[in-house]
Amino acid sequence: MMLTNTMVMLFSFLFISSAYSKLSNKNYFIKSIKEYQILPVFMVKPAAILIVVVEMLSGLMVLIPKTHGIGLFFMMLLLVSYSSAIGINLLRGRKYLDCGCNGPDNRTPISVSLLLRNAGLMVLSCVLISMNNIFTDTFSAWIFCVLMSCFIIVSYGGAKQLIDNYKKMLARHSH
Repeated sequence: MMLTNTMVMLFSFLFISSAYSKLSNKNYFIKSIKEYQILPVFMVKPAAILIVVVEMLSGLMVLIPKTHGIGLFFMMLLLVSYSSAIGINLLRGRKYLDCGCNGPDNRTPISVSLLLRNAGLMVLSCVLISMNNIFTDTFSAWIFCVLMSCFIIVSYGGAKQLIDNYKKMLARHSH
């Protein structure tokens, strides 16, 4: 149960932080969606707004016991949409596109590994949806879950920063 609660909090963090990043770099995110060449141009901006809203709401919904299943379902829909757009462009041979997840400072090219990551997140969200008793543990279990979530968030941030620093180091040495 504690692991389940921790995973729900991690999903919440991932989607809320992703929405925040997109909102902070909205013009870049709109440009990223446009570069996928899947939507007609007139739908790009409304789609960008919808994605950010759904990411933020689903990240919050998973924290509320009565809506966690709906929040996870919306997360799965987003992941399926992202994976479809990535897969279509990989099939088109367009591997240079930024996934649009992290803003202009942390470009992540689309790849099969992103598809596998999304598949793993979709499987995990299915498992979490199937569990009916999320968030019913004792107060001490909640404390543990919060601490574990903080550890995972700090570890994720640290790993992301190491990758970003490595990319910058490679870029400096290539000049």
